Amino acid sequence: MLEDLVEQFSDSHPYEVEVVEEGRPRVRAFRLRFTSKPDPTLALVVGDFLYNVRSGLDHLAASLVPAANRRSVMFPILREAVWTMPHEEGEAAERTRARERWQTCTRGMKDEAVAIIIQAQPVNLEASYPNFHVLDVLNRLSNRDKHERLTVVSHGLCDVACEWRTPSGELIEAPSSDSNLKADEGLKDGAKIHVPENAVAVELHGATTLGVPMGPRGEHVEIPLTFRELMRVVRENLALPLAPYLHGLPS
Repeated sequence: MLEDLVEQFSDSHPYEVEVVEEGRPRVRAFRLRFTSKPDPTLALVVGDFLYNVRSGLDHLAASLVPAANRRSVMFPILREAVWTMPHEEGEAAERTRARERWQTCTRGMKDEAVAIIIQAQPVNLEASYPNFHVLDVLNRLSNRDKHERLTVVSHGLCDVACEWRTPSGELIEAPSSDSNLKADEGLKDGAKIHVPENAVAVELHGATTLGVPMGPRGEHVEIPLTFRELMRVVRENLALPLAPYLHGLPS
């Protein structure tokens, strides 16, 4: 359903080329402008997806410990290797809580299972765009979704092609590489479209990219791309390797 909603929004062609006058002296310029916002339903679906993945990991972690321990267990997602850090007087309260949470969640797990979970942790990584660690994305966004509705925004265009007509009526078509539409400028809302000053009837064609804002500088987690990678990591790096260590199954 999530991918269907993203595709429906992209297929609606929710953008146009806006003609403006700017600068000194005033000159005509062409800029990308989004004309509609994603359906609010999409944010609800994103929240449900994150909740289901997070709950699935918590159930997985609970299945790795004896039944008596399960009520207090959730899948740990930590950005510091607290399992290697002894307690120090005066350390940050957040680190102390994280260490206690780690000990509670892994108590009773087989060492091999704990090693697999450690390997998957988003530790010592630059947690910023475009290098978001997918488990960190899951943790941060699922926590935020508990307190506020997530937002989904039109982040820009990909696979862009541009066309325009000359004053004589000749149609010019150019892919993004030829019309200078770069990922750091040409794909974002408000980006300047690099075409001749005398161009008329300028149009863009591309796939709309959607994102969930995450980061201090307005970075976005692209959907559904990031969520596809999250599911791959959960399946290949966690669920399958941990299956032999589920409590009650033969090792």
